[in-house]
Amino acid sequence: MKLVKYVMIASLSLVLVGCSFADEYTANFFQDAEEVLEDMHEADEGEYASEIDPKVHTDNSIGEEEQADKERQEPVAEEGFCLGEMGTCEEVGNRYLEELGLYASSILEGPVSDGLTKRQFYEPIVSYLVDGEQIVDPIPETDDTAYDTFIENTAEHERIWEQINAVIPKDKRDMLEVLIFYTDGKMNELASVEPTEYDPTKWMLNIDIKDVDDPYIFINTIVHEYGHLVTLNDSQIDTIEDTYLATNNPDQYEALQSSCPTYFTDFGCARQGSYLHDFYEQFWQGEIEDEWLTLDPFNEWEVYDFFERYYDEFLHDYAATSIYEDITESWTFFVFSEKLYYPTEVWEEKVNFFYQYPELVQLRAEILKNVAELLST
Repeated sequence: MKLVKYVMIASLSLVLVGCSFADEYTANFFQDAEEVLEDMHEADEGEYASEIDPKVHTDNSIGEEEQADKERQEPVAEEGFCLGEMGTCEEVGNRYLEELGLYASSILEGPVSDGLTKRQFYEPIVSYLVDGEQIVDPIPETDDTAYDTFIENTAEHERIWEQINAVIPKDKRDMLEVLIFYTDGKMNELASVEPTEYDPTKWMLNIDIKDVDDPYIFINTIVHEYGHLVTLNDSQIDTIEDTYLATNNPDQYEALQSSCPTYFTDFGCARQGSYLHDFYEQFWQGEIEDEWLTLDPFNEWEVYDFFERYYDEFLHDYAATSIYEDITESWTFFVFSEKLYYPTEVWEEKVNFFYQYPELVQLRAEILKNVAELLST
């Protein structure tokens, strides 16, 4: 199963879509960003509210293995410092967010669908193995000669990878093993992640070469897709090793599903105390899940009607397509905005949800620092 992101019309003023870049990606990639920065210094950026405690959801009791996983995730930092800087990780993250200024708003914004139905296909072009900070062993994935120029343009591949490498902390993406450049035409599926067939604990990141022209949407895309990896990696999910188990042995698959004491995902049973299980218990269990299960999640009219009935529950209609997109869109908003003080709607509580995990607050600070450095170059 792929976790994808499409261009959709959002029902909030911020249209949160992800995943793009373009064929004409050049060394002037961040020229627009520099112009925004110049305008930013002249703009009134407003005042930031004072910090209050977020609404915290209490963890369930967890076993020794899960407890060890959570302990390994805890940030190791000198008290009163984060990333070697004075202050809590929330404060350090907020300083980088303030440094980004209008950049952050541009990242959270995205294109609005033109409402036209486009031909959908999936054409893999070239794949790479991810080896630490490098991509290696390129393999052409198509015989279509129309893509020969792109396949041969390895410098282009490196430039795109460099942006991904710059945004996501290098020591926190061990689950990412394959990078695939593909296309399905312009402005359809913007990007996706999916487990590899040979090892479902390792993941592939797919980037559409037709949609890589906007630096802000690209950064939004990478952080959004990374959110899937953060919430669905094998430290969070008891991953099913057989990718085709549901097809090859449906009885065994159903038995696993029935025996799952938490939330059963498409990739396996969520571990006790995992981000997705906690999110499920707090925001999806009960009425929301029961009604969502009656929908066709690929029918945009059904999803939009569901979203309108629970308007205060979701950031926008795309977040209502599944729990996976809901938690990941909330994650992206969490990264690129300050804590939502005095939340009055459920979608605001979803954004604040991540503040109960110190390791995620630190990860937010790292990403914001990386993005600020990237856009300043």
